[in-house]
Amino acid sequence: MVGCCERVVLEMAGRLLPQFLTEWNRRVWVIAIPMVLANVTTPLLGIADTAVIGHLPDPIYLGAVSVGATIFSLFFWGFGFLRMGTTGLTAQAYGASNTRQVRSVMVWAMIISVSAGVLLIAARPLFASLVFPLINPSDDVEASARIYVSIRMWGAPAVLIGHSFVGWSLGIQRTDLTLVVMAFTNIVNIFLDVLFVIGLGWGVEGVAIGTVLAEWVAVLVVIYVTTKVLRKDFPGQWTTSEIFDTSILRQFFTVNLDIFLRTLALIAAMLWFTNRSAQLGDIVLAANAVLLNFTMFTAFFLDGIAFAAEALVGEAKGARDSGAFQKAVIVSAGWSLFFAVVGALVYLVAGPVIIAALTDIQAVRTEANRYLPWVVGLPLLAVWPFLFDGIFIGATRTVAMRNGMWVSFAGFIALTVVVVPLWQNHGLWLAFALFMVLRALTLAVRFPALARSITDGEHTSKVSSI
Repeated sequence: MVGCCERVVLEMAGRLLPQFLTEWNRRVWVIAIPMVLANVTTPLLGIADTAVIGHLPDPIYLGAVSVGATIFSLFFWGFGFLRMGTTGLTAQAYGASNTRQVRSVMVWAMIISVSAGVLLIAARPLFASLVFPLINPSDDVEASARIYVSIRMWGAPAVLIGHSFVGWSLGIQRTDLTLVVMAFTNIVNIFLDVLFVIGLGWGVEGVAIGTVLAEWVAVLVVIYVTTKVLRKDFPGQWTTSEIFDTSILRQFFTVNLDIFLRTLALIAAMLWFTNRSAQLGDIVLAANAVLLNFTMFTAFFLDGIAFAAEALVGEAKGARDSGAFQKAVIVSAGWSLFFAVVGALVYLVAGPVIIAALTDIQAVRTEANRYLPWVVGLPLLAVWPFLFDGIFIGATRTVAMRNGMWVSFAGFIALTVVVVPLWQNHGLWLAFALFMVLRALTLAVRFPALARSITDGEHTSKVSSI
């Protein structure tokens, strides 16, 4: 199944890309096509959740799934370092032809994923008590959202294993593996949503149970494809000294701690956005939930190219190839901008139709259409922080990412304090748009130093010496 998928991806890339495109356009797309296709299934899943619940008669259900899914997604987003850190370190090992470290990074990522997932299950009552006051939804919305979060937490180990697997497969430039796992899992999830909510009438509980079951199905697929690839492409005798190599462990934790702290700031920003939405009323909260599906859909397309930048930049750093670094950045930037423009045009033309498909509640539709112009323009701003994130992750320049995100978060809070009282939800969306600008600027000022480090032949000794 995996080998067949890989052949299909390569054939697709060859057919879609005209002959005048350079080798580097093709390299980006061979990595990006599976990620774009896989990522499309993720917003489609969120859209399916919203659409299933959005057709129930009471907006409380839509608000509850929105709050619950946002809390849960952002919390596990905090463990996104398992994906990003694994990608950067694996890609550099891959570029240096270091088979041993390719295997070892994967093992450590999986060990940490399972351990953290079990701890999250044990801490789920405390988690809900700490997080819901930050959002402060209405009592009715919170009651249903607590049920959703409590059920979803049982999928914690599976979600984190998925993060690590995506990072590792991206680092070895086998994104076809990610496509197989994500597409299969999300199709199962959508089927279970429809069965449990519409077929059995389980409401919010049905959405949560369907998602958890699909996440554990994904673990079985991950085990199968990972074992197959290790045996074929990265063979070797597993030893205790290899798995528990302290030099790899130190590097893994240093990189991932920076990314974790960076992601905390991003989570805090999204929680603050949801909090401000809730303070503006249940209808505004539901409308913003609908509109966030637009931004998430665009983000996953932009991520597809950013993922390619991660893998290719990491490979260039591992190989100490400054020319490859420059080509990876230039080609990734061009395609990122292309997707941003396409996204903006699609939302401009089809925005009202998409809103109508997501909810039957007329008050929510009307409110969402009022703020649609913000969603139309946002891709043209968001493209740059997504691209820079990919470049900095691949180069494992995680300190710059951490510091830049915290500066951007502080700016976002300050902006909302000023503009939301003046312009209400328009002010909130303005602050969110400027948050994207701040994210790009804080990394842009550090990019010249990153580029010089590749050009000057800087290389992490731990990678080359293992």
